[in-house]
Amino acid sequence: MGIIFPDKMKRVFIIANLHIAEKLVLDILNLGVFQPEKPIYSKIFNKIEYVDEYLALVKDYLTITNEIISFYSFPIKRTGELKFDNLSNVIKSLSNDVERIKHVYEKIIKLKQNREQIEDLYTKIEEYKAENLLIELNNLLIEEKELQNYLRKIKSEIETEVISLYNKLLTIQNYLEILFYARKSRFFFFLEGYVKEKAFYNFKAVLMNKYSKNIIIEAENPVKYVSTLEPPPTSFSSSRIIKPFEVITKFYGTPNYWEINPAIVYALAFPLFFSLMFPDAGNGVILFIFSLLLYKYSKNRNNQDLSQISIVLAISSFISIIFGLIDRDFFGPLLVGGVREIINSKNATVGPLYNLWPIPSYVSFNLRYLIPFGIYSIPEISLINGILISISVGIIFMVSTIILGIINLIYKYNFRDIFLDYLPSFIVYFSVFLLFAYGFVSPFQYFYRVISILSEIEKIVVHFPDNFMESSESILSFSIIIGVLIGLIYGSSIRYYIYKSKGRKGVKTSLLQSFIEGFFDPLIVLISNIISFIRLIVLGLAHYYLLYAFSYFAIMIAGSFNTLQVLTNPSSLFILVLGNLIAIALEGTLAFIQSLRLNLYELSGKFCRCDGRPFTPKKAYVSIKE
Repeated sequence: MGIIFPDKMKRVFIIANLHIAEKLVLDILNLGVFQPEKPIYSKIFNKIEYVDEYLALVKDYLTITNEIISFYSFPIKRTGELKFDNLSNVIKSLSNDVERIKHVYEKIIKLKQNREQIEDLYTKIEEYKAENLLIELNNLLIEEKELQNYLRKIKSEIETEVISLYNKLLTIQNYLEILFYARKSRFFFFLEGYVKEKAFYNFKAVLMNKYSKNIIIEAENPVKYVSTLEPPPTSFSSSRIIKPFEVITKFYGTPNYWEINPAIVYALAFPLFFSLMFPDAGNGVILFIFSLLLYKYSKNRNNQDLSQISIVLAISSFISIIFGLIDRDFFGPLLVGGVREIINSKNATVGPLYNLWPIPSYVSFNLRYLIPFGIYSIPEISLINGILISISVGIIFMVSTIILGIINLIYKYNFRDIFLDYLPSFIVYFSVFLLFAYGFVSPFQYFYRVISILSEIEKIVVHFPDNFMESSESILSFSIIIGVLIGLIYGSSIRYYIYKSKGRKGVKTSLLQSFIEGFFDPLIVLISNIISFIRLIVLGLAHYYLLYAFSYFAIMIAGSFNTLQVLTNPSSLFILVLGNLIAIALEGTLAFIQSLRLNLYELSGKFCRCDGRPFTPKKAYVSIKE
């Protein structure tokens, strides 16, 4: 639990004497493991009156500090100390702190307004030839320079103060958000929320030891999945490798408390898909360096999502380097295969890295039926094989995610959706999976066997022979077709039964709707899913042949079949650098986006409803002294 399924949660109920409420919330904040919730049992009691006013005030103060931090790009770090005697005094102290830096905020706003006015004046002067506006423009430019000089001069003086104040405000905002969900009666204070099960016993022990005579703490386990109830918050204790891929989950939604961690699937699928579409060791190195710089930038800006994206890109780029080493691609074909790979002539020379390449040439030679480009490839064979590999990778992942979806529904006790949606899909996709699995009966003849099954399927569908039992390939092909039809017919039949049992639709309407939803639509989705995964090989080819084209131009400009002469020709070198920059920017972006698309659309929807909410415990960002 925690890595595959979410961390177990406890719903906690706290009742305390009202006079200890402020100190109690402060201790809860220091523990940093409690997420407050809308009250269930204590909702009949009153809210705490002053919380809304204080919370709005703190948010306004955060707007001011955020503006200053954003303007200067201050790196966010935990620093500062908050003295807490009572809440009203803390708010007064924070108000005074904000007043001391408010003039900086006002100067920044004024500078932004000046820039907008200057841009507007430039437009008017250019459009209307309004020379009378030049004096106004000159005054604004002088004022802008004065504001810039002032803000530049004061930057180092306020940095520590602003960051410390920002952390204090975040801490008090969390404090007030706990109070926002709390309730009170004449003598008692009520609070409800969630704590991870593994942290609950320490949480309870600390509070009971300090307030033993003034507090009662009880907890209950979440009830089983009920679609009409708000689920408990979701948190995973993922490993350091899997954790960054949770950012991909955020694009789709937060997993439900009763769902498997999608990041495990993304951690396997995303780097594989990316590297198949971006198979170049040199370009991969550049992207890897870029991802490290992006990580450093995100840490300075305290941007957790960008930090995780940079790690995902770094892992994917590293796998791309490995694929590029196998493909013998380093900033295109010239540096390794040389002009000989482009021209295919005995007079052409190989690249300077040909004999220094860490992967022996016989490895690439033995993979010539799998790699559809390069000096050893046989495109008329390897292209078809590459398409089959792309589809087989997709089918394996899609069948796996459907199985994960069934596990999720079993965990939720939602057997209706298993029989209505997932079982028909599993039958259909597993039938197609058998087509590609059959090739492993004889791994060295894998593609021959898969193609023979495809040929038999085509023969059965188009010609419909009298005898389906001529060979094992014929039997399997017929079984695959029957399996797909059974899955589709079953899906439409069970929908027809549901529509009829409700009694709201006639026979014709029920038949038509069940056919569209249970047969036609899943068939179209199956075909589109299969076609979608062909992009794995198509984008890989596009990347190679883009650099192949620029390499060919470089050879033409150099007018030589000698690779070193091409690489040392300034014009040719410019063309090669330009081509690689375009490939890295264009193909790198495309590979990232398409990998994201395959994970979110082709895989996520098959196993993750992602209708949950994240676990965000309230914590302190500064040290607190009472």
